[in-house]
Amino acid sequence: MWQRFISIFACLIVIPTALSLGLQACSPTPVKIALVVPDLTNPFFQTMANSATQHANARGYQLILINSKGSSDNEYKQIVAAHQAGAQVLLLVPSKADNSVKTLVYANQHHWPVISIDRNVNGGKVAQHISSDNYTGGKMAGEYLLALTQRQGNLLELTGPMDISVSQDRSQGFADVLTAYQQPSSIKSVANFNQLKAQQITAAMLEQHPHIRGIFAHNDEMALGAAAAIAARPSQHQSIAIVGFDGTASALAAMQQGHIHATLVQQPEAMITTAINSAVNIINGATPAPYLKVPLRLAQHH
Repeated sequence: MWQRFISIFACLIVIPTALSLGLQACSPTPVKIALVVPDLTNPFFQTMANSATQHANARGYQLILINSKGSSDNEYKQIVAAHQAGAQVLLLVPSKADNSVKTLVYANQHHWPVISIDRNVNGGKVAQHISSDNYTGGKMAGEYLLALTQRQGNLLELTGPMDISVSQDRSQGFADVLTAYQQPSSIKSVANFNQLKAQQITAAMLEQHPHIRGIFAHNDEMALGAAAAIAARPSQHQSIAIVGFDGTASALAAMQQGHIHATLVQQPEAMITTAINSAVNIINGATPAPYLKVPLRLAQHH
């Protein structure tokens, strides 16, 4: 079990003058929140976890940070432990759309509030869901690639695991744009958000489909893998456009260098700080809005 407990107390010293004025120096029971992310090797979730830690530390909250490593079984075992350790709200980036239902069932049975972040679960109830509009992001990627390639050649789509809601939504948005413009379906391959796997798949697909002119990668790690595969074929380097998703620092740097053409920029910092603030409001008795949509933007190489 991999857990990191961060306990920062807002008030370590009680100032007599404050007490003499009738002011409450600090709460005797600090806010305690659990956060589950699926992969701390992924830069997007690294940013989210780091932002959560900083936000919690600055406010004296206790944060239980859990890395499920993409396993719904790990996720379940560790959220049960976090609940038993006194976490008042669960912030959850689900490992799977279907297999994470048991996590929500446990939370619902124990009247434990859950805020889902980034990904949906196909069952159970959450107090709030916070995410980018991944369907719209897929549409934006499709429209950009069709414009850039002038609807010439084939489009390769490198997806995340298709049992995750963001992969489903991004793929559906992309597909709907191709249908709307009466374009052939994309050549689709699951690369599991992994850079090396995306590089290997892209290299193989370029051999099998020499008319590929554009690539939509469901995250920036896969976009960077596709760029590495194309760089190994210099004659094709300028003729294949790549669009990623997330807006990580490494992808934005690669875009400035001309290795990828664009990325859909998400805001993991805004997602997690909003989630923590909502969690505190729930602890204090508030009812949050059921869905908060965090804006996306398309960053392009000029």
